[in-house]
Parts: sequence; C-alpha cells; structure tokens
Amino acid sequence: MERMKPPQLPEQPVEVVGPEHLARLLKTCEGRDFTSRRDTAIILLLVDTGMRRAECVSMTLEDIDLDQRIVWVLGKGRRPRALPIGPQALDRSLRAREGHRLAHLPQFARGDRRPARRRRRAHPDPKIHGQQACGSIRAEPGSDQGEPG
Repeated sequence: MERMKPPQLPEQPVEVVGPEHLARLLKTCEGRDFTSRRDTAIILLLVDTGMRRAECVSMTLEDIDLDQRIVWVLGKGRRPRALPIGPQALDRSLRAREGHRLAHLPQFARGDRRPARRRRRAHPDPKIHGQQACGSIRAEPGSDQGEPG
C-alpha cells in the first residue's frame, strides 16, 4: 500500500455562464419588490466576484463596505478575503431591504420563508406511499398478501 499512487483524475473545466444565459437569468428577477432585487443582487455578486455559494449565503451586512466597493467573505480554511463589487450589485437590493419585515436580521441573502425541511422521498408503490418504507407493511384489505414477518 505504501507504493500505491492515487489515480490521476483529469481536471474538468467549470462551465462559464454565457451573456445570453445571464441575461435570461436576470430577466427572471425583474421587479421592484425585495425578493426580486435580492435575487438580482445575489446573481450579480456571484458573477462579479466569483464568490462561492457558501460565501454568499454566510455574508452579513457588516461584510459589505459600500464606500470602498468591497465585500468581505470567509473563504476556504476560514480565511477572510476582500472581493470588489460592481456599481449596481447591491444598491437597489439594500434600498429595497430597508422597508422589509426581516431587515433587522444581519444576513444579506435572507429569505422570506423558513429553511425548507428535507422531505422523504415517496415510495414508488402508491399503496406504500406515506408509510415508512423500512417498517412493516400491511396488505390492503381483501388481498391475499399477509404481513411480512
């Protein structure tokens, strides 16, 4: 085992979002409400800075320096790094946030709803759906199948 080398894996380049795809993506966020402007700001932040999703989600309002046009994020290894932001990335979103009911919370990418709970996958058999798949399964009344023992 000491002489074994790890397998060589080819590096696969990350797909780049094209201008037409980005325009369509931003078009879905058109609107003057808080959610539309927040979503636009998140997309522009990701595109302008190259920040990771986890960095964007963990970003707070204290991490934003509008005077220097910089966002501070904690990167891999919990190392802080400064990312320059574009002129329109956050302005509208921060203005729309002022009147929002959750404006007092420190998270920048705050959603309107609670985090989604993880749902159990439905069993492929409609008779079993809603029951625990690994528990005992009772047969339908009138069928000739008994309970598994």
